[in-house]
Amino acid sequence: MGAQQARHCVQCGCRLARDNADRWCAPCRPSVSGGKGSLVVPPRIPEPIELPTVFWNDARVLEWCRDRDIGALLRLANRGYGVSQGRMAFWMSMEDGAVNKLIKGRNPDDTPAARVEKLDRWLRIADALHMPDRNRELIGLARKAPHTGLAQGLTPIDGPLTRSDMDSPNAPAYSLLDRTHEHSDMAANEGDGWAVRRASHVMDRSIEDFDRLLSGQVPAVSDKGRRIGAGTVADFSARAHGLRLADDLLAGKDLIEPALRELKACIRLCREADYTEEVGRSLLTVIGEISQIVGWIVSDAGRCRLAEDIYRIGMHAAHEAGDAVLEANLIGSLAYQVSNVGDPSEGVVLARAALKASGGNAPPRARALCWDRIAWAHAQTGEAQEAMSALGEAGEALGQHGDEEEPAYLYWVDAGELQVMEARVHTEMRRPLRAVPILTDVLSRYDATHTRELALYLSWLAVAFSDANEPEEAARTARRMLNLSGEVASERTADRSRVVLTRLKPFEDVPEVRELLGSFDYVIDRPLQADHIG
Repeated sequence: MGAQQARHCVQCGCRLARDNADRWCAPCRPSVSGGKGSLVVPPRIPEPIELPTVFWNDARVLEWCRDRDIGALLRLANRGYGVSQGRMAFWMSMEDGAVNKLIKGRNPDDTPAARVEKLDRWLRIADALHMPDRNRELIGLARKAPHTGLAQGLTPIDGPLTRSDMDSPNAPAYSLLDRTHEHSDMAANEGDGWAVRRASHVMDRSIEDFDRLLSGQVPAVSDKGRRIGAGTVADFSARAHGLRLADDLLAGKDLIEPALRELKACIRLCREADYTEEVGRSLLTVIGEISQIVGWIVSDAGRCRLAEDIYRIGMHAAHEAGDAVLEANLIGSLAYQVSNVGDPSEGVVLARAALKASGGNAPPRARALCWDRIAWAHAQTGEAQEAMSALGEAGEALGQHGDEEEPAYLYWVDAGELQVMEARVHTEMRRPLRAVPILTDVLSRYDATHTRELALYLSWLAVAFSDANEPEEAARTARRMLNLSGEVASERTADRSRVVLTRLKPFEDVPEVRELLGSFDYVIDRPLQADHIG
């Protein structure tokens, strides 16, 4: 009798025990409430498969589509992009064993197969992977039907954007990430205030698109007519801080679903409930706070376009609430994202706009955070002097922190975080002799329960050791970082893993480096993802 084919959970993709006849592992198994005749709660649907643009534009993927080489395509998605066999099986409507055979280059009937010729099977696979039209056409499939969502449903702007376009109450929603570089002259002429007005000018249509995008993630219970007071708003504020504390310990892909549910519920309450003007203003502030942490979580999950739209909703809410410090925090959060995944010069404009938006009476830690993001934006553009000057301003602002009243979301801004940013700037400027001592000191006392941040900081230390021509120490640090990253559901750590190994490749003649590269070769095969944050 041949060996029994390994089976995997259709929910999380883990390997099932031999004596488990179900399609789910124990944690994912549907629960049954009550006794005889009770209803079975259906399992949670796996997250849809959304591979980034860089995957589909990869020359190898394009060639595999031309050759209809499904095995190679699924192997890269599985091993390079973390798409589990269970998720593939669910969305392709196939048994997990059949998917496993395809990944190994065999047909479901166990015959060797490098290519899948049947277009009906390719159509099912293409739909499951949300394959773009270009790749579908290479295979021989029809273009997919158009659809609208949050990012896709926003009205694009054609032609130059004028000041009257922005000031018009009927102006269309637009993307900061796509439009900032086209209007640098206007920004220079009107100053940072132009970017602030542009960032906060978001139409209700954006919120409506967001509402449609998340339909079904919150029970369809209407809040129309419900009278709420300050206590309800305080509850949402506490839940927002709960998300921040959870983000310290968990990663974006672990938190994205509950985070989106919280934001959707708060927006629905704002739109449908009854409340006084004072309560309404407080509710808008809470929407802004939730948008900031949810945007950060969504970014960490690799959904930067969605994160941008969420940040913009938060900017709009904070602006309407008259909360300048919160609006600045949201603009600064977007600036950090743009600095990493967009044009860094746009990140500089937005980061300085955030400082301008914060006003002259912002708490010291709020000012320090603004300057911290300005420093990173300038580091990404290679402007060392401006970056170091901004770090000095951040340190001076933090030095004024005392017992003043400040928002709860500034709790994490401290001297240690500014030290890490200083070290990151030095690393970006290829100054390892300055970066290594700072990172070594910070990491010696860093909270190990903050696994994602610990892995990210180790990645910068590994790169700094590499730049200092210390490949053995870089390899040891990188191994620790990679072992931690394997346990974290974060696109930031995934992309930093790729960066670290790429920087070590010139030292592959060193035994420690060669062993490391051999152990993590599947990470090297994964291209750096342009839609994700570094």
